[in-house]
Amino acid sequence: MARVLLIEDDAVVSIAVATAVEELGHEVESEPTAERGLRAAREAPPAVVLLDLHLPGKDGLEVLPELLAIEPKPAVAVMTALPTAENAMDALALGASAHLAKPVEAEELAELLDRLLAE
Repeated sequence: MARVLLIEDDAVVSIAVATAVEELGHEVESEPTAERGLRAAREAPPAVVLLDLHLPGKDGLEVLPELLAIEPKPAVAVMTALPTAENAMDALALGASAHLAKPVEAEELAELLDRLLAE
């Protein structure tokens, strides 16, 4: 079982993704803002962060470098309802391990977590 931090401001998406992560046997903590997610990551570093790109206050791309500075360094997968080649390239250039389009399917999430946790 791994600790997964979900940073997502949409309550419906947050519940759906958190439920899927829990059903895969992982512990999940959900936070609705980048600031709260960053604080949670610093207090108890997760193995994986699922990070929405569009958040109130700081957006996902702004907080991504701060998350990657945490030790031990988590794998970070960014999620967005508006996927573009530009935001995918920006996220990957900043160190994200993956880029997901929402809605995220349970099978896709399972494969992603397996891959990130194996790295």
